[in-house]
Amino acid sequence: MIVATTSNLYADTYTDVDTATAFLSKMGYEVTVTEALLYRAMNYLKWLQYKGYQVSSSQPLPFPRNYVYLNDWNVATAEQTLEIIAEVQSWIVYYVEIEGIDPDSGVSELGNIIREKVDVIDTQYSDNNNTDKVYSLKHMPLVMNSLNMLIESNTRLERA
Repeated sequence: MIVATTSNLYADTYTDVDTATAFLSKMGYEVTVTEALLYRAMNYLKWLQYKGYQVSSSQPLPFPRNYVYLNDWNVATAEQTLEIIAEVQSWIVYYVEIEGIDPDSGVSELGNIIREKVDVIDTQYSDNNNTDKVYSLKHMPLVMNSLNMLIESNTRLERA
């Protein structure tokens, strides 16, 4: 596991097992964090369109990023964007472990979801037409709140 930093752009994750465990523990959640969970959370983060620009066009992950405006006047440093996305990755691990959401297969305790992606259009829908079983980021509010400051304003977080 190679963790992304501003000096190491060629990483495969934003946080490590110990850091994610410590972060979630500090928030009051005892979660068994594994490398496999971290990679599943990483894969989930790849489909959004983020603000700003990658520090290097050859880096494999979307972060670190430059020119990310957290509001109209505050520009985040590349290091700050990494800190935020590392926390987001930890929250996704929490939802996978505690809430039973499976971002890889689209299956959660909320029901089976069909997920289709064609180019940049991502669609999710329930296979039984029961809308309360549709899985989306609205079922992960802690992730959605943190991502709101990093994603492009025209990106829809709620896909239900």
